[in-house]
Amino acid sequence: RRRAPSYHSGALIPPHPPPPSTGAGGLGLEPGSRAPSRAMSGGLPPLDVGLGSSLEAYDRAGVRSSSAGGAEGGDTSDYVPGDYAFASLASLGDKFHLDAFNKSAAKATGGGGGVLGFMRRRSTSTSKMPGSPTLGASDSPTRGAGAGAGGDAAFTVEDMLTHSTQPMATSLLKLSSECIAKSVKMSPAVLRLVTDDTIPAAELAATLQKLVRETTKRSELRDELFLIVLRTTRCNDAPAAAARAWELLHLTAAVLAPSRDFLGFASEYINECAHAEQNPPGVRAAATRALGALKRSAKSGPRQHPPVMEEIEALRADRMLSTIVFFLDDTFEELPYDAMTTVGEAVESLAGIIRLQQFQTFSLFESRKQLVLKSSAAAKEDAAAEESTALQDTTLISDILQDFRAAKAEKKEAVQMRLVFKKRMFRDTDENVTEAMFISLSYLQAKHDYLGGNYPVGKEDAVQLAAFQIQAEEGATLGQGALDALAPAMARFVPRTILQQRPREEWAADTQSRHRALTQHTKEDARLGLLRMIRSLPYGGSIFFTVKRIEDPIGLLPGRIVLGINKRGIHFFRPTPMEYLHSAELRDIMQFGSSTAAVFFKMRVAGVLHIFQFDTKQGEDICIALQTHINDVMMKRYNTQKLKSE
Repeated sequence: RRRAPSYHSGALIPPHPPPPSTGAGGLGLEPGSRAPSRAMSGGLPPLDVGLGSSLEAYDRAGVRSSSAGGAEGGDTSDYVPGDYAFASLASLGDKFHLDAFNKSAAKATGGGGGVLGFMRRRSTSTSKMPGSPTLGASDSPTRGAGAGAGGDAAFTVEDMLTHSTQPMATSLLKLSSECIAKSVKMSPAVLRLVTDDTIPAAELAATLQKLVRETTKRSELRDELFLIVLRTTRCNDAPAAAARAWELLHLTAAVLAPSRDFLGFASEYINECAHAEQNPPGVRAAATRALGALKRSAKSGPRQHPPVMEEIEALRADRMLSTIVFFLDDTFEELPYDAMTTVGEAVESLAGIIRLQQFQTFSLFESRKQLVLKSSAAAKEDAAAEESTALQDTTLISDILQDFRAAKAEKKEAVQMRLVFKKRMFRDTDENVTEAMFISLSYLQAKHDYLGGNYPVGKEDAVQLAAFQIQAEEGATLGQGALDALAPAMARFVPRTILQQRPREEWAADTQSRHRALTQHTKEDARLGLLRMIRSLPYGGSIFFTVKRIEDPIGLLPGRIVLGINKRGIHFFRPTPMEYLHSAELRDIMQFGSSTAAVFFKMRVAGVLHIFQFDTKQGEDICIALQTHINDVMMKRYNTQKLKSE
């Protein structure tokens, strides 16, 4: 399964005139995201056209783009890419620190007449876009509003978000005093990255890393930093500085998405600039890259850690990094990733690498295992069990790897931490899948859980399962060979706690006898035979969670237990050694729910309803697994009734 990884980044959007309104919807976000309205007299009417739509789509809709002529019959000489996006900021005017910005500007210029010198304005001859109504400074970002010949007018929001060669004296947004101080320090750092062409690549990456680190500590600064960077691209008349500004915005969008409040505006602004004919090709290409980065980073949510310098440098060079993902048989594949790659994207990418088509029930898991430093056989036998935690689809691979590094640095003991690719759960529909890779991975997981002691079985079942494994992996060479060779190998096919119950020679003799009937089976038939046998167990095909008892009204459960959840219900086990205690069928579970630290079940035991509560951080995963199996049962029942009615 070891092959050179391949990865293809998403195709860039072909240039076309800016769509009238993309908002959060242009990023492919969930319904309900804020999509700014564009009701401007003579401007572009709202049109539901995706980011990838062609020019012909707009022509068919009878809409003229701003870059191709602006409002019908209007003068476009004053149009600057981004004007239509700025019209959507009217509803967010109360979030800007406008009064304090004006006061600081007046103070910086001596109290009068010098406001225009504090920040270079693009135009004083007009206060509106062609065909658009005049909007007040208090509720609109109209550029140059009120900028008369005397130069004593107040700044508008658009003025705040227009490039200036002078650092800001206060924050753009209304923040706490501590965050305002941080914002004032961020502004000159960003300005230097844009205006100084002598900064080496390593210093740029280090500076951006420090800036993003502040936003991970103080979430208020996410929008602030994004807007500080965005403003350097607005009316930046120096071609070299404008190119660096757009490159910086691309890097910032990749590692730091704004909140939903500003996501619509940011996507509209970048999209409009990416397709505006007034911009040079280099700017349009950089804006297109920034838009793609924003689309991906917005879906993952806030970062838990700032990106490492290597990730920023890789983004700048448009190359992928790689990490290792293991399978349950200790084989591995290289996983290409960048600063924006999520677990969901990684699963799909890895499935493509190993040619797995039915990957919907698979995911990445965080695996932690205490390493045994002693060399004695007894120490290896007593090695701690592996802890495996399912990762959410929106979690960033970058954050996971940094968690690994931090945990290794903090722990004095040797701990093995790695990413593992396996099934999130076994479902009823798995039995209908005939894909060879799917069957192989399902077999590996069923065998792994069985040998780990998760499926307590008797002697006869253990012998039959061993025979299936031998035929699937070794064939008659080992299964029908010398008993002296088979006996030492039995530890590979029988759980340790069961293997200790009698001599290995007896296990080998019984297994060889049982294997004789399987010699005509193919390896895939043997894998399917093991899977069917595991599924037939009451707790077969379960996923397992280690929890602590909080509330047990009938007093039957120990303090620490293992929960197994499969298509039949919930199963309770004593952890070491794994001992089956009790089961509750799905039909007996009346209610369940979870918090960040616990999970509860209201279920029927011996005809009486009881509430059980357990301490765990995986409550959400437990509830999702239960709900999925309940949905499968209901869907199967519905389909059966539908067939009968037909």
